[in-house]
Amino acid sequence: MAHQSPHLKVPLRGELLAKLSQRYPSVDPVAIDTLNTLKSVSQDMSDRLSDRLGEHGLTEGKFFVLAYIFMEDLAGHPSPRPSEIADNVGVTRGTITGLLDGLERTGMIERCADPTDRRVLTISMSEKAKAFLDDFLPLVGALMQPLVTDALAPDEQGQLLALLTKLETHLRSR
Repeated sequence: MAHQSPHLKVPLRGELLAKLSQRYPSVDPVAIDTLNTLKSVSQDMSDRLSDRLGEHGLTEGKFFVLAYIFMEDLAGHPSPRPSEIADNVGVTRGTITGLLDGLERTGMIERCADPTDRRVLTISMSEKAKAFLDDFLPLVGALMQPLVTDALAPDEQGQLLALLTKLETHLRSR
């Protein structure tokens, strides 16, 4: 059963979009339609990922924590601190504590004293987490990739990525 999060499922097109424009003349209807569609596509992809993660007893939040630690490890960076994980995953420090507690309970991560400062904890993935990611990442890639490649030609994929990157850069600069 698909995970359902609250989001607008009514397409804001045609007559409805025209009515919105009439009621609020300063609102750009194309921008609203674009953002609504982007949110809907993002949520649908998130729901698919959540369904697969649920089969393994994980949430998206825990998965993104593992993915961040994995990427830091791949880049050759030292084990991150909880605050660094929170900042890069986009959650609060309180939320990261709960996510890390859950991952530690299931044996996916280990909290370690920083070798340079014993008051500081760093987080590393366990062998169990590495084995899970080695199995899961190719599966999620196989699940998500066709959603893009079946709908868009290669040049369209590049255009979409460029436009989304431009939008992301603009939003982060504000």
